[in-house]
Amino acid sequence: MATPGSRRWLLAPVIAVGLLLPRPAGAAAPAVPLEIVWRAPEECPNREAALAQLRALLVHRPAMEQGAEARVEIVRGREGRFVVAMQTRLGTLVNQRRFDGATCEDVVRATTLIIAMALDPVGVAAAKTEGAAAPQPAPVREPLAPAPPPRVPGASLALAVGARASGDAGSLPLPTLGAGIAFDATYARWFWELSGTLWMSRRASRGPMLGAGADISLKTAAARVCWSPAPAGAGFYACLGSEVGITMGRGVGIRHPRESRDTWVAASAGIALRRRLWRGVHVWTNVDAGVPVRIPSYFIEGYGEVSRPWPVIARGTLGADISFL
Repeated sequence: MATPGSRRWLLAPVIAVGLLLPRPAGAAAPAVPLEIVWRAPEECPNREAALAQLRALLVHRPAMEQGAEARVEIVRGREGRFVVAMQTRLGTLVNQRRFDGATCEDVVRATTLIIAMALDPVGVAAAKTEGAAAPQPAPVREPLAPAPPPRVPGASLALAVGARASGDAGSLPLPTLGAGIAFDATYARWFWELSGTLWMSRRASRGPMLGAGADISLKTAAARVCWSPAPAGAGFYACLGSEVGITMGRGVGIRHPRESRDTWVAASAGIALRRRLWRGVHVWTNVDAGVPVRIPSYFIEGYGEVSRPWPVIARGTLGADISFL
């Protein structure tokens, strides 16, 4: 219970005159004698507000032959909720209720509805039904925001790592095979790749005597960019690339063989086909034509040149990628 400084108790022992008026249609129904005792904290709606809600509910103005009484007490309960203890009497019929609510406004609305239903249940129900059946204004429709542009399939960055098996004709004295790894990225119609390849050595059998010559090997690192003319996912690409590497040559079949190395630089262009095998795994094949930019050559002293790359080289590659992003 609060102290007098924190609550204002509202006591209306007899409130009858002007609460329930005769029917406006000309009927001779007398006013209903209603006695209310109202106790509520200061922050709750006051007596006038409660009586205004009750008048609004009793729009049909019932005619009653016996008086009615309502005793209402509202207190603040646990956890800040408001607790109502009320008793209504209609003639010899007495009814008691106790309930709570989150706000005092909520429990006051419930209290006045209970009192009105006790006095005129049919009239209150009819008024509620009429109010529900009243036509409602058409909702105002906000203009629809423009739909976002459709998402391009595959238009997200994907990173992958993969293995490559390649064939080459022209870089070494004889056609050769190579194996390597690659890191690549795809976005929409674009594809980028960085790869490294170790090529099998090949022998150049040209020398001053039978069996003389040189064993030539090659290691390369390449960068490639590809573009697909079709939407991403079609898998057909046109590619441009460049590579750098090291060639190594070692004389064979001669009296004093020596080993030397040189720098390899080449540019290439080609076509590629990349297909999804299953989720996160793609297979890859490409065919390229390349041109050595720096042309290493190997000589045997006293004899002359024994190895030089072809002016145009051909490459083919098979591979598989596994996406990790």
